[in-house]
Amino acid sequence: MGVGNFGWHILKKLSERRGKLGSTLMIGNQTDYRIFKSNINYGKPIKNIMIEENLSTEVDVADISSYEKANIVLDLSMPHKIEQKFNTLIDYGTIEHVFDSKQCIYNYFSLIEVGGNLVLATPCNNYAGHGFFQFSPEFFYNSLSYKGLFKNIECYLVESPISLTYSKPKAWKVKSPQDVKSRINIRTNFPINILVTAERTDIKLPKYYDFNPIQSDYIKNLKNNKSSHKKDNKETNKLRKFIKNFLPKFLIKQYLNINANRKASLNYKPHFTKYNY
Repeated sequence: MGVGNFGWHILKKLSERRGKLGSTLMIGNQTDYRIFKSNINYGKPIKNIMIEENLSTEVDVADISSYEKANIVLDLSMPHKIEQKFNTLIDYGTIEHVFDSKQCIYNYFSLIEVGGNLVLATPCNNYAGHGFFQFSPEFFYNSLSYKGLFKNIECYLVESPISLTYSKPKAWKVKSPQDVKSRINIRTNFPINILVTAERTDIKLPKYYDFNPIQSDYIKNLKNNKSSHKKDNKETNKLRKFIKNFLPKFLIKQYLNINANRKASLNYKPHFTKYNY
């Protein structure tokens, strides 16, 4: 767990946009992995730097034990009894190690005060074996927007080589599946992390058992009690029938495969935008 150059850039951007991050709960005692010539703090805890550089007013650290000097012992797979709420909660590399991800994200939501920030980074693709899970944009967009719990949701994909850190990794902003009315599939030949920021609204957090986000492309169909498969119009059906009858099956499969890979590429502009910083 640690804060690299891109993660630090996002924290500074958030603090500049909305003022100080205020009272901050850091999940795990995050290590300073920022790469620049004069960083004498590299490899050490970053919480004091956040206060010194006026990002946060105070920083508490929560972990499953006090072994790494956490001042709050918190098992994220279980309901917590912490009454304090924080202006900002930062998780840079924990949620993927918690088996009950629903309870984990629900705990995060319950610890953030109205108007507060969630900042979370975790593996997205080509990180199998690092933790229990890898996470999609769909997971965060749907859980954060559930019943309007969060607003100003921003989602980034970040080039993230295993066991290395870049001074300026490539990054992309990802649109919401609800906005593009399509699943957002991702295929890369290099590891990427997903980083999400969001602002807590004043909508009351539902009870745990009532917190059940649904994948966006199923919501409308389930509400209307219809199949999740779209009904094609007559013209589309005629075209499909023509293709099926006159084109060899292997060509059809090849086309579908090429098209799926095109849409899953980070160069597919309807879903992804190169982020310059």
